[in-house]
Amino acid sequence: RSKPDFFRFASPEDIPADLKWENGQDLPEIGSPDAVKGGTFRYFVESFPSTFRFVGPDANDSFRSEHWEDVYTPTVARHMNVDGWHSGIAKEWAVSPDRKKVYFRIDPEATYSDGVPIVVDDYFFTFYVMLSPHIQDPWYNDFYSKEFASITKYDDRTFCMELPNPRPDPLWYTGDFQPLPRHFFREFGPDFPARYQWRKS
Repeated sequence: RSKPDFFRFASPEDIPADLKWENGQDLPEIGSPDAVKGGTFRYFVESFPSTFRFVGPDANDSFRSEHWEDVYTPTVARHMNVDGWHSGIAKEWAVSPDRKKVYFRIDPEATYSDGVPIVVDDYFFTFYVMLSPHIQDPWYNDFYSKEFASITKYDDRTFCMELPNPRPDPLWYTGDFQPLPRHFFREFGPDFPARYQWRKS
């Protein structure tokens, strides 16, 4: 309510009719078809982790990628072998002609690890968290306030993220975006760093 120009609500009829929707299904499979699948991967961490939080005090250490960047599914992801994007949480996406907006349709089968469906409100919640002083992480407060102009909800599975300026490929800025499970962070508040110190979503 305090940011009506940033958090916007519209109807499916408001989605531009001339968008070119993509799904990445025309791209080749990543990796070699001859690769043997399965097996066991063993690894180690240099020291005991300072926290299980992905944001806030002490969260940006060497352990963060092990429980965050390396394991989450992005909204869309860059193909590793060719120039293109493939689906992640989003089943389809479209870029506006002015290169400032990206429209996403969440895959109906997309869920969190506990089976709870991923919906647009979770993307709204990510902004709510990242813009909040409760996370005690000024870098994220600054980044999320300057690098994004708005987010618009059209229905539970369709939304648009707008950038303040045109980008050659706006998916670089919006595709790796992560929704946060509202049910897991339902106790988010001023004591966030301590309350979520050892909780793993």
